Amino acid sequence: MPAEDLLGLLRGDDEPHNGMERACFDYVRAASQNPGTVPDDVYDRLKAHLMPPQIVELACVVGFWKMYNTIHDSLRIPIETHLLEDVEYINA
Repeated sequence: MPAEDLLGLLRGDDEPHNGMERACFDYVRAASQNPGTVPDDVYDRLKAHLMPPQIVELACVVGFWKMYNTIHDSLRIPIETHLLEDVEYINA
């Protein structure tokens, strides 16, 4: 993935290229904010594009990063300096 595409993802201004990416983006955002309230339509769109093991893998990736960030936050480990300018979406 080119660096500019990655920065677009970090800034939250990258747009999905197709329905599958849109469903994944929507799931990741919803599950990251409140995993117990992911809307049914998001699950339905995921099921239209991904097989059950792929949905589980996506959920595991979200869960891993939530755990990773929780550990870092609770131990007051600062985000890497070179990433600070690209995390404004976190505070949104």
